[in-house]
Amino acid sequence: FSQAMIANERIDVFVDAAEVERSDELLRFIDFSIGGVANSAGAWTPRGTPGANLLGPTTSSREPSVFAPNEGGIIRGSTLLLAFARANASNKYEIWMTEIGLGSDASPGTGYAVLLPGDDVNGCEELRDPSIIALGPDPTAEGVGVLLFFTCEPTGTTPAWIGAAHLTYQLATSHYELARVHRELLTSGIGAYAEQGVLSPEVIVTGTTTGGLRLRVWFLARSSSGRIRVAFAFGEVDELVVPVLSPFGGNPILDPEDPILGAPCPLGCSIGSLGVMRTTDATGHWGERSYVFLIERSVFLAGGVDHQLIPLRQPRPNGG
Repeated sequence: FSQAMIANERIDVFVDAAEVERSDELLRFIDFSIGGVANSAGAWTPRGTPGANLLGPTTSSREPSVFAPNEGGIIRGSTLLLAFARANASNKYEIWMTEIGLGSDASPGTGYAVLLPGDDVNGCEELRDPSIIALGPDPTAEGVGVLLFFTCEPTGTTPAWIGAAHLTYQLATSHYELARVHRELLTSGIGAYAEQGVLSPEVIVTGTTTGGLRLRVWFLARSSSGRIRVAFAFGEVDELVVPVLSPFGGNPILDPEDPILGAPCPLGCSIGSLGVMRTTDATGHWGERSYVFLIERSVFLAGGVDHQLIPLRQPRPNGG
């Protein structure tokens, strides 16, 4: 799930889905597709051709992340930039990027790869869960670019970790290309609640420092028992474009059986993904001080699995 607020008070939402039970991928590779809807004046409109996928499933595509490069996260140009995980010929995921027009009937292009397992991330069997932030008001300017946060799924039994890649815009190709990789910003070493790895970063820029940016990062943490919960980290990016993340001392902050997510889970439940955005006012500035979350929770039932999308709202502190 990913969403972006447009200056004319429209919300675009992108999700991935499969035609079979998602948990089947524990046993075999399954194809995912990406779809989307736009909301303007309270009405939801499917994106692209009605009934068609925006990306996939011929080449499995999942985990869409809207890239909103303008100040405040508001897109005022003619296109959205979309990062996503795309399967290669070996059915292993790598990170791609594409553009899609703002019109609800617009469909994205095929896109291009921006991060592969061999790009200074050797040892990563797959790259997943992209989340992109701009390093300045115009990320296409020379020497600026974006940071792409991602999950590394290593080979063997090594726990997943979260890293970032600096991408810069190339006028000759009109593409973002890899400049540098920052490995292992968050790892399983942050605590017992993450012993089996950390994944799915959701990153928001909260302000500027002298020559850098302040960040808030939500992510998923998998414990030794396999329980997945939401955790949080503070961060910053210095003038040399080096990101540093520090986990919150009160982690984890959300359990799949927390009452705020709804009914209890007698047969068990799990958090599968999350999305985060900030609310804005009609002028495109941060108005009401809150974050909006969408949590995917899988509830195990006697007859199968109930996949739920649960919205939450959290007040934002000063400076957040």
